[in-house]
Amino acid sequence: MEGGAPRTTRMTRVPQPGGGWHRPPAPRIPHPEKQEPMNPSYVIDQPAVATAHDQINDRIARAQERLARVMCAAIAASVRDILTDHHPDPAAPFDAAYLRLNLYPSQRVGTDGTYWNGAGELRRLDMLDLLDLIQWTHALNGDNLPGWEPLCVREERALDDLTSYRLNLAQAAALPAEFQNTDRVTAIRNRLPATSRPWRTEEFVYDANGQFVDENSPTAVHTDILIQDATGNHVAELSLNHGPTDTDNPAEALAATRANAELITHAPQDLLTLLTHLDHLYAGLDAEAPHVLHT
Repeated sequence: MEGGAPRTTRMTRVPQPGGGWHRPPAPRIPHPEKQEPMNPSYVIDQPAVATAHDQINDRIARAQERLARVMCAAIAASVRDILTDHHPDPAAPFDAAYLRLNLYPSQRVGTDGTYWNGAGELRRLDMLDLLDLIQWTHALNGDNLPGWEPLCVREERALDDLTSYRLNLAQAAALPAEFQNTDRVTAIRNRLPATSRPWRTEEFVYDANGQFVDENSPTAVHTDILIQDATGNHVAELSLNHGPTDTDNPAEALAATRANAELITHAPQDLLTLLTHLDHLYAGLDAEAPHVLHT
């Protein structure tokens, strides 16, 4: 209300027989009549969703197994650093053959620092030295067991519901070459911007006298396929002789050469698409480096 105190809303209370007050119920707002929908809000492509779900879970499982394998190498390196007091010389002597890993009921992996030397003697790492080592063992778990169990020998003992393994440190330290492709993948990624995309092909067809002819000419005996980038720079060239004395099936030979040219033409964009897809799936550059070159 203008020029005065703001209007307030007061709740009405109704006196009841025998004393007391009763607040009347709020008025009911009728619901609109229920109607059956005429059309679906959206359509689910069930096969596509199921396939994508299976594929992503498979990729995640492979990535977890690779992570476990790399972490085993990190565990072996950590044991070596502890026993050599982080000596910079790779040839610094130390004696460790196996390290105990404990798989807990929670499916987490840890270690109590127990290890065996080359003679099979049981020894123990100092508890203060385990802080760095345990961070690597915690990357292992029951889900990525296929990535680290092959490097272990299972111990025949039962203690506090633990499952104990002896990790072969020499095997763990020998990281396979397929897990060290990061430099190669990085080099591929760095080469992609070197030329302007898209690439394209251009064909030049000649007769036996070296004169230009139509590709469908019966006198055509030679074809050059030039591959150029978006600015016209020469990238590659494929040549094919397909005269009567060169091949029994010139159409088939020419189709194969054109297919090779198309492969070269689309290679940069295909590689970029694959790398971008992997970055999207794993949220990091080269996240699937060991797998990308073997797919």
